[in-house]
Amino acid sequence: MTDDYWSHSVPQSRYRKTTNDLESRPVPMDLVSWQSCSAKAKQTLSARVDAMADQIRTELLGDAADNVNLEAALNTIKGSLGI
Repeated sequence: MTDDYWSHSVPQSRYRKTTNDLESRPVPMDLVSWQSCSAKAKQTLSARVDAMADQIRTELLGDAADNVNLEAALNTIKGSLGI
């Protein structure tokens, strides 16, 4: 599969930049890859998910946000990430 395939099929939020600053091509990031991260990396990621709670409420949940338990939604996201 080409990069064009991934850039149109995978949401941009699931991309990360490469470690090589000269290469601007985003790299698809597998959710399973977070499960093998160190405890410190998982803690940092968990804090970032918590910090993005308002954005998650408005961007991902949209009009349904009033009917969704945000804490449960955050726990589901964290569970999917393996944190």
